[in-house]
Amino acid sequence: VERLIEELHPDELWFEEIFENGNPKGYRSLARLQGFLAHVAHKHNVSYTIVEETRWISSWGKYDKTVKRPERKADIMAKVNALYGLDINVNDISDAIAIGRYASEVKEN
Repeated sequence: VERLIEELHPDELWFEEIFENGNPKGYRSLARLQGFLAHVAHKHNVSYTIVEETRWISSWGKYDKTVKRPERKADIMAKVNALYGLDINVNDISDAIAIGRYASEVKEN
């Protein structure tokens, strides 16, 4: 991440807020990663925004409680692939692109 920041000189970073899902070890790891990302951004004078999953996801459609997480992830991946002519099959990658599009929309308004 730090090497990419040094190479690409982004104006800002956006990443997803972590949430407790009943796995304390995983939560701690994600919290440390989030702290590291914030540290690296600060070190390189890059602003960052942490966005809740529900906020960026709602920009891609209305998902009520009947839509389970795997279905929602697959739907967003399909929408990202269709919108950008991609063939992504890893939802973390499509989520990153979806967050980037959300960030662009928020910045425009």
